[in-house]
Amino acid sequence: MTTKPDNPSQPVKTATLPEHYWDDIIYILNEGLADMANFSPKESDGYTPEEIAKRERIIQHDAFDALVRSLEQQNA
Repeated sequence: MTTKPDNPSQPVKTATLPEHYWDDIIYILNEGLADMANFSPKESDGYTPEEIAKRERIIQHDAFDALVRSLEQQNA
C-alpha cells in the first residue's frame, strides 16, 4: 500500500503486509477501532453469529498492529 501525502514535501508512506490482513484493516477502518474496542455485539442486537465471530477474531488479530509497526519502520 502506498499513500500520497497531503503535503508534497512529506514523504510517501508505505506498508507491506500479508494480503489477508487488508480485508481486516478495511473492516477496522469501516467499523472504527474505538467502536470495536468498546462495543460487544450480541445476537439480540441483530448481529449474526458470523458477524460476532468476525469481530472477535479481528479484535484479537494483529493486522492493525502490523500496519502500525510497518508504517513506523518505514518512517524511522
